[in-house]
Amino acid sequence: VDLRIRPPQPGDESYEAFTRERSAIFDSLKRKSVFLHQSLNEISGVSCQPLKGAMYAFPKLDLPPKAIAAAESAKHAPDTFYALSLLEHTGICAVPGSGFDGPNHIRLTFLPAEEKLKTAMSLFRNHHEMFVNKYS
Repeated sequence: VDLRIRPPQPGDESYEAFTRERSAIFDSLKRKSVFLHQSLNEISGVSCQPLKGAMYAFPKLDLPPKAIAAAESAKHAPDTFYALSLLEHTGICAVPGSGFDGPNHIRLTFLPAEEKLKTAMSLFRNHHEMFVNKYS
């Protein structure tokens, strides 16, 4: 907490190391947010606004009518049904958007390490294609 309230100042022994580390963290977050945004928008049936000011994406899912019907018969919102399938098949935990007044959306974070995020997006793409094919 002390670093957030009183960060090192120019002339302090740790100032250069602090600014390098801080810049590296922010640069990594920026790269990951751009990667997640671009990766989501490359998937058919998924659209995502640019990520600004938060550490998560909120992509919209264009779900097939059969998936919506299956969700209703399981007594779930469609985005909850999708998020449960995503967790079951990939281990990726997404928060259903219906809890945020965003039906047919999910919330995904971009905090994992860059290589893990790349792997997760590959799993996400494969799952989404499987899910859409299953319910088309």
